[in-house]
Formats: sequence, structure tokens, C-alpha cells
Amino acid sequence: MSEPLTPQRNLERVLGLWPSAGLTSDWKNLFLSRFRNVNQEWLREAIENVKFAKGSHVPELKWFLDEFEGIRRHAGSVAREEPQTLQQRAERREQERERERIEVEAERRQIRRTMAGLHASTLDRIRDTMRNTRFLASLCGSLEGEVEAWPDFALGMAHAVATRDGLLGGDA
Repeated sequence: MSEPLTPQRNLERVLGLWPSAGLTSDWKNLFLSRFRNVNQEWLREAIENVKFAKGSHVPELKWFLDEFEGIRRHAGSVAREEPQTLQQRAERREQERERERIEVEAERRQIRRTMAGLHASTLDRIRDTMRNTRFLASLCGSLEGEVEAWPDFALGMAHAVATRDGLLGGDA
């Protein structure tokens, strides 16, 4: 039995199929970030489809995303075509909700780790920006103390501000 596919193994597949592409660490990090919580079997198929379909020596992330989304849509339409009992449909919906809950929780943990890794001065800039933004000012009180204690909604808004202002690429 082969080892389970992981985002890292799929990235290694990309590097093997495009050995002379000279993909940067930023490109690799974007790939891992975007495809961390997806079906890795579908991603492997998307990687191979892109290799066959594109003649470029340097792959574009968008190609993988577009191909992956096509595979996901196709898998969803095939699943809908299967005859199912009410019990099977209920179980499938419950599985989908659980998968989505797990994905959301993983993304929330990643955001919390990212924000906790920011320098204190960067966090102060984020708080200042939010304090000066009409609809975000009321959240600033919940952004005191350690990032781990911040409420999820306030954390998400702070992350959105940091992303928008380019504060996540390092200690700005």
C-alpha cells in the first residue's frame, strides 16, 4: 500500500514534473497554503492533467486551481447522479458538514498561528487601523492580550485587515 498523499507530496510531484521551472519558495508556500485542506487525490489528478494540457516550462498556480475545481465539480455531479436513499443523503450531508467544519477549524488555527507569529509592533498597527475604521473600532477591545485569547470573529477581522494592508509578509 502506498503512503497517503499529502500537500507536501503533491508539491514534490509538481517539482518533479517541472524540474527546471525554478519555482520560488513564495510560489511553493502559496501552493501549500491554497491546497493544504483539499482532497489530495483530486489535486494529484489536477497536477497530472495540467502537465498534459499545458506546454509551459513554468506552471501557474491558477492552472492547478482551475483543474482542481473542475475535478471537484465533476465529482459532485457524479455523486448527485447516484441513486440514494433518504438515509444515505442525510449521511452524505452530515459528512459534508463535518468536512467543512474540519476545514474551517484548520483555517482558523492557521490564522491564529499566523497572527500570533507577528511582531508586537505589527499587531499594534493592525489595532490602530481597526480603531480608525468605523465598523471595526468596537472590536479593538477584544484584541488585547495574547492572540490565542482573541475571539474568533475579532481575530478574523484583524487577519483580514493585516492581509489587506500587506502586513503578513513579514514584520512590517
